[in-house]
Order: sequence, then C-alpha cells, then structure tokens
Amino acid sequence: MKAKAAGVTYLDPPLSERVAWLRSEYNFYERDKALLCARLEKLRPLVGSAVLGRWVASITLERWNEFVEDILETHYDAAYARSRKRVCSEVGTSVYTVQPESISEGEYSRMAATILQQLK
Repeated sequence: MKAKAAGVTYLDPPLSERVAWLRSEYNFYERDKALLCARLEKLRPLVGSAVLGRWVASITLERWNEFVEDILETHYDAAYARSRKRVCSEVGTSVYTVQPESISEGEYSRMAATILQQLK
C-alpha cells in the first residue's frame, strides 16, 4: 500500500543570508584552508576540475563570500533541486516555495505560522 503524498515546503531564503549563516557555522574552515580544500577534492568527480579550481582559487585568495555563493549555486542548490524534482515526481506531490526575508528564528516562526494557516 502506497502512502498518500503530502506537499513539500521548500524554504528559499536570500543567498546573502545563507552565505552569512554558513560562514558563521563553518568558520573553522576559514582558519584551515588546507582541510577545506582536501574535503572539496572529494567533489571533483561530481563538479569537475574547472569548478574545483575556481573554488580553490577563491579560498586561496580568501574570497569567502564568493566561494560560498559559488558552491551553493553550483553544487548544493543544483543537487537539492534535482533531488526535489525526482522525489516529487516519484510520489506525485508538488513543491510549495517559501521565501523568508532572513534566516532568523523570528522570521522562521512567522513563516511556520503562515504555512500552518494556509494548510487549514
């Protein structure tokens, strides 16, 4: 018996907010560029040498915002978009996109209330 599919809610905050949050949560990488580059090397088969080279150059030059924006847009966002599309088509559900103004607890609480209200 197949379970009934529920809709998917996708939170899409501003890129600048995501970059700032990721930099604050993973700031240890900014102090250990060699570790970061070693971890990124594992993505070479997925993203190719040119993209990896661009990331390493940004890291080497300490262009942190540029690097984080690039890895989000080039790798993570693309991977999650493919996954969302695949899962939604497999279970026959739709995606509801919510665009919070910031990544703050207050904004997320406000968005949750809005989503719950729309589900009633």
